[in-house]
Amino acid sequence: WQPLVLILLIALSATHSSVLELTDDSFDGVVFDQEAHSLILVEFYSPTCPHCRRFAPIYEKASDMIAPFLKFSRISTREQSVKPNEYKVRYVPYVLLFNSSSHQYVEYGGEKNALSLINWIIPKLSIFDITQDDIESYFPSQESMYPNRVVLFYDETNPTLRSTFANFHDTYKNQFIFVACKTTLSQIPSYIENLPSLVVYAPDGKEVLQAESEFILNLEDVGGNIENAHKFFDNMVGKQKEIGEKLNNGSLASDELFTVFFLCIGFLFVVMLVVYVWKSTRTTVRKDR
Repeated sequence: WQPLVLILLIALSATHSSVLELTDDSFDGVVFDQEAHSLILVEFYSPTCPHCRRFAPIYEKASDMIAPFLKFSRISTREQSVKPNEYKVRYVPYVLLFNSSSHQYVEYGGEKNALSLINWIIPKLSIFDITQDDIESYFPSQESMYPNRVVLFYDETNPTLRSTFANFHDTYKNQFIFVACKTTLSQIPSYIENLPSLVVYAPDGKEVLQAESEFILNLEDVGGNIENAHKFFDNMVGKQKEIGEKLNNGSLASDELFTVFFLCIGFLFVVMLVVYVWKSTRTTVRKDR
């Protein structure tokens, strides 16, 4: 049984959670930290609740998929009582989205799957203004990327482009995460040739729209015909829907199997430990006789 214990400990230590665990004491300091974030998601759960255990890998998956644009956190209603009572938690899992500055919050009442949760969050996100140094940290993995990230790379020679980009955000904010990166030609990624450029980061790769394209020129000309731009975005919406369904039905099922696997390993470990103790006790009793 010793090798089994070693394998179990190694496997458990390899697991990593992107969800922050809160307590009554740490709640306000984390949730209402305006410098760290503008929005934060909080799940009230109970470790003994079967619905919470089923929702746990889904919540983790959603956190991994949308990070670092929104922080996910949770607080146990079994171990903590002040905050669950303050927010009148009637059932679990109970998910609230908090505004860090206004202290207002809204309850998530949709289906308990990652796709529904993320689709509920996306329209509530503003355009993220980042620097060139942030690019790699904001787009760490293409495989788990949902929804698509639409990133505008621009410089000081295109001051009005940022406001025009905001108009597209207002139209398509229900589908995509929008990011604006003010940079220079000397700092742009190798897959971009010039500025301004749009890059759509998606699970199946990057689509780069360069400055000489009609799409970018139409973005700069607010009064011009931007029909091609809308066609492009509408096409991306269709692609993203297909990818989202695959992620929701495939990846999450794998996560649930992964959880069941470790539960089975844990159960087997407990059974073997009980048998070992029982045999050791019988051996001791025989020696005493």
